[in-house]
Amino acid sequence: MLPTEELFVYVYVLVHDLILAGAVQIPPRPGPAPACTDAELLAIAQVRHLVGRRSESGFLAEVARDWGHLFPVLPAQSEANRRTRWLWGAFDQLRAVLAARLPEDDCQQADTTALPVRHCGCRKPMPPGDIHGSRRRTRKESRSAMPSGSGRSGAAWFRARCSRCVL
Repeated sequence: MLPTEELFVYVYVLVHDLILAGAVQIPPRPGPAPACTDAELLAIAQVRHLVGRRSESGFLAEVARDWGHLFPVLPAQSEANRRTRWLWGAFDQLRAVLAARLPEDDCQQADTTALPVRHCGCRKPMPPGDIHGSRRRTRKESRSAMPSGSGRSGAAWFRARCSRCVL
């Protein structure tokens, strides 16, 4: 992977060129032109996603501290959030253009985002014929389903007890 400074430069040049070519369209905004360009904010947001930082405010502070020479005028946190939300459509266009540039290969690519899992409801023994665990439990049964002080989290306790669910 590129060093972060080179990644910022590469992503900024890529975003700026795509905006100039018209591949990424940014809607006009009323008022004076901001000191930090839309290409700079899009580059910062894209790099934040690429390096896997969750905190927007923490990453903006890190950019100001470590790579301030690349972005001489950074907006305040509230302005950066507002403008990033305004640029969300352009961010989606940018991701679509970059995905279209990927070479086709003989392997299928899959999104590995975690999906919520709906358990079959087998914390208590299920009656015959109730394969989906749709029987309603009383409040007392729900409270007694997981013993308190078992030393495990709810998910770990459930995995240890449930042999019919494939997690």
